[in-house]
Amino acid sequence: MSTPNITPAQIVGFVTALGGVALAFGLLNGAQDRVIVSAVCAAVGIALKISDAIIRHGRSRALTGLQAAAINADSSPSAATAAPAPTPAP
Repeated sequence: MSTPNITPAQIVGFVTALGGVALAFGLLNGAQDRVIVSAVCAAVGIALKISDAIIRHGRSRALTGLQAAAINADSSPSAATAAPAPTPAP
């Protein structure tokens, strides 16, 4: 299982960061525009960071489970090498 280096959440987060930079450098003139852009940038940024963390946590748990299953499959005795079952007494 491979994970992407750049996720869609990071790309959208970068775009919202650009909105924040435009706000910081005064490229937006109206007071209402500033409030709207700052609120949207903050809300979207927080939501994306939380969702990205949840996705990465799920992927790491899945990868850990796959690795543990592979280790257990390699170390468990197969049916051919296992000791034969005892025969019942007559």
